[in-house]
Amino acid sequence: MYRPFYSLSKEPFGKDIKPQEHFPSQSFKEALARLKYLVDTRGFGAILGESGSGKTYALRTMAESLNPALYKTIYLPMSSGTTMDMYRNLVTGLGEEPRYRKSDLFRQIQKAVEHFFYEKRVTPVFILDEMHLAKPEFLLDLAMIFNFSMDSKNPFVVIIAGLPFLSTRLKLNHIQPLAQRIIVHYKMEPFGKTPPKTHIPEKGLYQIEVLEKAFLVEPQEFTVGFDLSQNRAYQEMGCVLKMRHEKRWNQGDCLLAYSALLAAMIASAIRGSCSAFLLFVRSFLSGRFLS
Repeated sequence: MYRPFYSLSKEPFGKDIKPQEHFPSQSFKEALARLKYLVDTRGFGAILGESGSGKTYALRTMAESLNPALYKTIYLPMSSGTTMDMYRNLVTGLGEEPRYRKSDLFRQIQKAVEHFFYEKRVTPVFILDEMHLAKPEFLLDLAMIFNFSMDSKNPFVVIIAGLPFLSTRLKLNHIQPLAQRIIVHYKMEPFGKTPPKTHIPEKGLYQIEVLEKAFLVEPQEFTVGFDLSQNRAYQEMGCVLKMRHEKRWNQGDCLLAYSALLAAMIASAIRGSCSAFLLFVRSFLSGRFLS
């Protein structure tokens, strides 16, 4: 809606942003550094964070930076199925035809990993997303599936990602065989109060001189400081600023618009719903300013 108005060649706050155009927040840089260490060392790692904190984006950035001649990336976002479903997904990701019995699937995975690592000189990198939904049986089996040479070698990289309460699940006694094998453990943190002022120029909105202090700070506070939520908020802010110029709003109108946006952000933060946020804002602006 506002791209032509500001002469933008693309959506500055979209989900399809390229890794080289990312905003280098401290949490994002720390996550990438730890992921790089994990890939170099090999073994298990865990990346945790709230929804919209940038977990999957950091994993995608890491995956796209890997040399495909040296690493085979296998991304599995479906973790809510049965244990057998997860076994079959691992086998399929390795390019094998899944067998029927669990013991056969176990051997298939181990042989395929060893084939890639020792014969092809390619390290399999498994990215298991949304693992907070995984069944306890599969978390327990992970430690056995990736037990090579009596647990003396790591010809693989396994990254489990999920919401923060996954760390609580990993502390359970029966999950300890997996938890004690995790060599990298990191939780994505929200922005502080200062990054959004540099976040906007990084996204390419250099010509918007009407960005006031409230526009930069309040969205930061009510989106809980997470990148994805702020991007959605700034998209709507861009629409508000566009309508300000087209409708020639005065300062009072803009303050009302900001108030509507901030109220919607509070509702979004409480309910965890971006759709509720967008619906509230658009209905408010349509009734108050566009009639």
